Amino acid sequence: MFNLIKYELKGYYKDFIIMIGAIAALNILLFTRINTWPQEAVIVCSFLISFAAAVVVFIWNIRLFSRDLYEDSGYLLFSLPQSGYSVLGSKLITSIVQGLIVGAVALIFNYISFHATGKFNIEFGLIMRNISPKFITESIVSSLFEYVYLLTTIYFSIALSKVAIKKKKVGKLGGFIIFIIVSIIVAKITQIIVDIFPQTYNLDILKVQAVANAAGTIPINIAAMILNVILFALMFIATAYILENKIDF
Repeated sequence: MFNLIKYELKGYYKDFIIMIGAIAALNILLFTRINTWPQEAVIVCSFLISFAAAVVVFIWNIRLFSRDLYEDSGYLLFSLPQSGYSVLGSKLITSIVQGLIVGAVALIFNYISFHATGKFNIEFGLIMRNISPKFITESIVSSLFEYVYLLTTIYFSIALSKVAIKKKKVGKLGGFIIFIIVSIIVAKITQIIVDIFPQTYNLDILKVQAVANAAGTIPINIAAMILNVILFALMFIATAYILENKIDF
């Protein structure tokens, strides 16, 4: 799997350089507007740059999987003695690495733009000092899981479409349709589960318990969380099985 991850990352190193260079160049140009534009506009533009970068990375992550099912690179990948679990696992890990690297660079420039304007430094520092470390940790873990869960759902839809529909153009459209159908079904099942098992636990946002209980908690449904983990495992296993046993070039 490690060699597969290296291979996937190597295939995108030029795109990485261009992406990071673009983020840096656009933000540096933006910094020259700090004393000219309103401070809020500089911050918003910096975050818009980060959002655009996130969209591009998301497209990379989808193409990372789809290209090997619909392009010639699949001949090489599926001729290797690798299990479906290794192939799928390498795609997901590579996607996470891509997102973390670009995301880290974008956030650094967001922080610089936020700090350079000076207007919100006191408020930002006060907020960060009062946010619960548990909230930060669980938010990061939850965000990573939700993103991997989303990618796994997309990969499952693409793999299922590849097996069911042989024509390339129709197959790609079929993958999108399958994703929509799966998402709707999962949403309906989740709603039913939440109605049957409404139990939640509250995640405190702030360190101060009295303040957190007043307005700084996020209710998380336990049953829905367990269901997401189960569905992720099922789709991961199903996608790995399709890759190993049903993909034919």
